[in-house]
Amino acid sequence: MKESTLMQYVSYHLHTYVKKYTKENILVTSVCMRSSFWDPSETDTALQKELLDIGDDFPIQLTAVHEDFLYATLNLSDALLLIGPIRLDSPLNLKRQLDTTAIDFSNAHWQDTVYTFPYWKFCREILFVYHLFADRLLTEGELLSHNCVDKEFEHLVHKNLSSILFSRQEESETHNSYQQELREQSSIENGDLETLERSLEEDYAGTFGTLSKNKLRQYKNLGIVVITLASRSAIRGGLNPEISFSLSDTFIQKIEEMNDVGAIIHIIRDAEREYTQMVHEIRRRQTGVRHAYDNPHVEQCKKYIFSHLHDRITVQGLAEELGLHANYLSELFKSHEGITLSEYIMREKITRAKNLLIYSQYSYIEIATYLGFSSQSHLGKQFKKYTGHTLKHFRDKYEWKETESP
Repeated sequence: MKESTLMQYVSYHLHTYVKKYTKENILVTSVCMRSSFWDPSETDTALQKELLDIGDDFPIQLTAVHEDFLYATLNLSDALLLIGPIRLDSPLNLKRQLDTTAIDFSNAHWQDTVYTFPYWKFCREILFVYHLFADRLLTEGELLSHNCVDKEFEHLVHKNLSSILFSRQEESETHNSYQQELREQSSIENGDLETLERSLEEDYAGTFGTLSKNKLRQYKNLGIVVITLASRSAIRGGLNPEISFSLSDTFIQKIEEMNDVGAIIHIIRDAEREYTQMVHEIRRRQTGVRHAYDNPHVEQCKKYIFSHLHDRITVQGLAEELGLHANYLSELFKSHEGITLSEYIMREKITRAKNLLIYSQYSYIEIATYLGFSSQSHLGKQFKKYTGHTLKHFRDKYEWKETESP
């Protein structure tokens, strides 16, 4: 595609001027597909010179003129491209701000002719233009960080961090437990409602961080964080990302409408339970439920397993307990649950083992004995197969201690 055609395409797409200059700031080509549009920099040589004054540290420079009007200068290998003016629908705090008295930018009629973009769309369009003319790929993050981040920002972050740490140490405060957070998110990821409830009921000495000096905003921000984490945990648990993100949007929008802290906390917990329940249902369906109704024999079988996990449960023993033939019970269970009866029993035992590892001080051999395993080694082997963790690694990562700190 010819360069002139590309410039016409860009001008048409961005509704503004696209100009090519030599490295010596000599105009080579000026394109604007809007016949009645006017660029103020054309009559202000000082402004034009400023716009073209771009360093070598980053090839795209964004410049705000009189705060409202934006130009982009692209430093190519053999030329400069100047694109603009455009306007943004929301403020963008740029490092480079120019003012000029040579031109009246307050003309309302002219302002109405300047096209308005969302900042993210304009950034992506500028990156697209750059990629058309250059080989180097740039990201939106790079564009914004080089043009919008205040040089003092990092210093201020570390200054505030030191102040917050000193204040919390003086008041003997710590944040809420990271281990408790891991248990909470793991429960959602595994669709484990029982463990989620227990993790939510835990008592710990830490406090939530300060996300806002306004109490109501503090809890709204906290809700956004918790729901965002829950949505990601649910995705890892198998929930469709689009469903998870949409549900997150719904809960967060609801929180934004609330003016009562108690109601916000209630919505946060509802969100976590909803995500956990959805993952639980997915896990249940993934086991291969084939019928819309629950078979009474299968349900009776599952209830027996739940209440006898501490025993050594066999298919034959289960069949005798239910008054059924072992082969018939096995086939019936497999057709409804999608996994064998033995696999289901083992899965439930492993779930109970996880709970005991988190919330009890029982030794590994005590847990193995309690759940009817022949040995600690047998439990460890099955636990690694179903969770990917050794017993020790899982306990070290998720164990709850009454006095635990972050």
